[in-house]
Amino acid sequence: MQIDQVYQIMAKVGIDANLKLAAPSGGLVQIRTHETSGNINVRCSEPEAIWDLFQLTRAVGTPSFSLRNLRKLRSPLVQTVVVNIGEKELLTWEPDRFPKVRSVRLLFRLLRERG
Repeated sequence: MQIDQVYQIMAKVGIDANLKLAAPSGGLVQIRTHETSGNINVRCSEPEAIWDLFQLTRAVGTPSFSLRNLRKLRSPLVQTVVVNIGEKELLTWEPDRFPKVRSVRLLFRLLRERG
């Protein structure tokens, strides 16, 4: 299934999440819906956990999904997605918009530490 097909299926979908994943790198990924704002908060304990998430997306059949391609995708969700590494905000992804990097320093650190 191509990412465009997934977008068509998920158009205008709201997600209620409460998920905790132990990443193979030893990091922890928590995905939760904020109670008042409805935003989806993705919190990664360390940069390696994000790379583990990208490996997971490739394993389930979305080989075109990568950090490079993410910047070209508009969000199909009705909620804003906020991605944090530790306590620092990496990016926000608002409905029907491209992701916005909030910390260039953190992005460069993430890319530098890529294993």
